[in-house]
Amino acid sequence: MVVSLKSFFAFIFLLVLYLSRGVTCEDIVAETCKEISYVDYKLCLATLNSDPKSHGADLHRLEVITIRVIQANASRLSTYVAMLLRDGRRGGRTRSALHACLELYEGTAVGMQKAKKYMKGKMYSEVHSELSSAVQVPDACEQMFKKMKVKSVLTKQNDIFTQLTVIGIALYDMLIGNK
Repeated sequence: MVVSLKSFFAFIFLLVLYLSRGVTCEDIVAETCKEISYVDYKLCLATLNSDPKSHGADLHRLEVITIRVIQANASRLSTYVAMLLRDGRRGGRTRSALHACLELYEGTAVGMQKAKKYMKGKMYSEVHSELSSAVQVPDACEQMFKKMKVKSVLTKQNDIFTQLTVIGIALYDMLIGNK
């Protein structure tokens, strides 16, 4: 009976050790998002949790995940803007602003593709350059609507995109130790 009791306690010890390790791994996403306190916490969680491997990830992997989400969002926005342009319900000045935004978001999708390659090669200054360009896109898009003196039809999407790029830059800063 003593041997089985020792085995039982050994099993309980290993189970507790395993479970506590799992909680720590899963907390990396939550802890990282708490550190990036100037962005929407739920959006940060959704971004980093979009990859099932995020819970066991390091900062490098979390940055790759974020860049992938930024790229996908830029591509979706490009598709959405192209759809708005095709529907024919927009006036000339709105269409001009939409064309400018389309070019910006298409360029950003390409830039994020480059950023993923740069992350693979640990070329962090190039990653920073692409993220810095991306974070300016939503404001540039909004400015085009102001320049055309029309109400933006992309404000909500631009706000979300800004948050995503800020998450990317914050992770970059954490990764290279600028936090």
